[in-house]
Amino acid sequence: MNVSKMKFKIIGKGKPIVMIHGWAMNYEVFMPFIDQMDKEKFKFILFNVPKLNSTVTWNDALEEIKKNLLELELKEFDLLGWSLGGHIALDLYQFLKSSIKKIFLVSSTPKFIKGPDWEFAIDEKIFNSFAESIKNNTENTLYRFFNLQLLGQSKRKELIDFLMQTVKKDKADPVSLDLYLSSMRVNFYLDFIFDALEKIYLIAGAKDKIVPIEAQYQICKKSKNKHLILNDASHIPFLTHINECKFYMESVYE
Repeated sequence: MNVSKMKFKIIGKGKPIVMIHGWAMNYEVFMPFIDQMDKEKFKFILFNVPKLNSTVTWNDALEEIKKNLLELELKEFDLLGWSLGGHIALDLYQFLKSSIKKIFLVSSTPKFIKGPDWEFAIDEKIFNSFAESIKNNTENTLYRFFNLQLLGQSKRKELIDFLMQTVKKDKADPVSLDLYLSSMRVNFYLDFIFDALEKIYLIAGAKDKIVPIEAQYQICKKSKNKHLILNDASHIPFLTHINECKFYMESVYE
């Protein structure tokens, strides 16, 4: 295993929230949202998820994240995981239960691929076609992926440009992208979600084409916490509906 040393970016002075980005992205994706948040009330801890390769597995990446978080010596902190980042957040919770008090799952899901054990997901053939195209034309595939994330949004072109520029700040590695997709193909976190249910807060968009909103409704049925379901949002609500997400998170801490 040869995982590059992680570097954290810390913004703010208040309640620590560890922000975990989604597939093909880096922590810069959160900056427009963080810019609008109260830095006296919150401390945002950001990092780029380790890249996978032939010697660095999903579990290796998790271990590296856990080790680096422990080095920050945070007595208590919360997690926010967007999309794939939600799976990482749920895995981290299994290691660090006593320290983690809240888990915000943003446009995440127990499982990304539809199967006999979970029907509220995208079809496996669509997923496999996408996984194959990322190997052949990474940039074009990412553009189509971001376009899909923002369907129905008024500032779609502006936000796609932002996402494409953001990707370039930590260049996407096709091998790592493919290996993360392989993990997304098989990982199933429903039991992990139920294990942490009292600490979970959902943020989701009803127009999401990557994570069907029905997946969120299944969790809401079991949860007593208040969640944020935005009828007009898609897969990136913290960019398309910044104020709504801001007010919701602030209300959770009141």
